[in-house]
Amino acid sequence: NHEIVAKLLNLVGLKMKHVDTSSIIQKSSHHVYKDPPSPHLQYPMVNSSVSRYKTLVPIQTLDLLHSATNPKDVNEFRILCDAIGSTGLYLYAPVIPSSSSCSSDHLNHHNHVEEFECRQFPRASGYPEDPATGIAASALACSLYKRGMGQGEYIVNQGTAMKRHSRCIVRINGNDHEDGDGGGGLIYCSGIVEMD
Repeated sequence: NHEIVAKLLNLVGLKMKHVDTSSIIQKSSHHVYKDPPSPHLQYPMVNSSVSRYKTLVPIQTLDLLHSATNPKDVNEFRILCDAIGSTGLYLYAPVIPSSSSCSSDHLNHHNHVEEFECRQFPRASGYPEDPATGIAASALACSLYKRGMGQGEYIVNQGTAMKRHSRCIVRINGNDHEDGDGGGGLIYCSGIVEMD
């Protein structure tokens, strides 16, 4: 529900005009569709889950992403999350490859790694922001992969705005089958978290 997402964004100091609509992903070569993709895959904001649903919202720039604030009203934030079946707001923006902070040797042999900076505002966890969220990083990676962005390897930076940087590296191994919107095989995710 776009109206609810707009209210959630407002509570963290952002607006719908800050959402990156260019991230409406078209199908890519690593997905084979028998039928057109499901309509919900065409929206830039989605609820995605590998365990608990997170509301994934692409933000236009890193500066805008880092300008977000803790929710102004935690009770309203929780109620709005409940209204869309979400356990938190997960904001993300792409990291420009030339300024990548994740160029360690064990990643250099990969040419198709997508890197993002993310912020996680949980529904009601007793703290306003989470510096590292493995299930959200995995949900983001799976959602992007299913929508055709990337080749199955994703670097997810989080906690930077809190000065508690973490990095999750998510790799997806799965085979798509011609039985609908690109899913039929299982997608397996593994992650690494490095805390400064």
